[in-house]
Amino acid sequence: MATRETSIPEPGPFDCNLGVLVGELSSDPRPLDLESGSVLLRYEVTVRDGDTTDTVPVVRFDPTASEASLRAGARVAVVGRVRRRFFSAGGATVSRTEVVADHVVSVRNRKRVARLLGSTLNTTGGSGRLIGVGRVPPESPVAPRGIPAPRAPVVGVW
Repeated sequence: MATRETSIPEPGPFDCNLGVLVGELSSDPRPLDLESGSVLLRYEVTVRDGDTTDTVPVVRFDPTASEASLRAGARVAVVGRVRRRFFSAGGATVSRTEVVADHVVSVRNRKRVARLLGSTLNTTGGSGRLIGVGRVPPESPVAPRGIPAPRAPVVGVW
């Protein structure tokens, strides 16, 4: 039986690992001091979209003071990358998919959220045009044509 050689493809011009969440902290952040001296802060962010509710695990290495001071119930915007990691637990190998955050910002600070998401769009090749934070009704003049309006509060980025 012949074997076929496979190679890892070169990254394409549109490869992107970007995780953006806007939701509510479902519990207080849990800090973990690592042997390296770094601090790992673990969050659980609950995102509601109509009838669907997802709780997404988020980790942040060496958080800022404002990121560490967030508490359960705070509405936040998270920008980072999605990672799946494997580890041993109880003699078995298990995996966990999480967002490794570069930034965790309270949505109460709308200007900071707008700057963060606008700069995220610029880095990923988007227009960098942020139209607002909050609900975008379907009849809104800023809602892009052909894109269904979100059913839940979101950060309006196009």
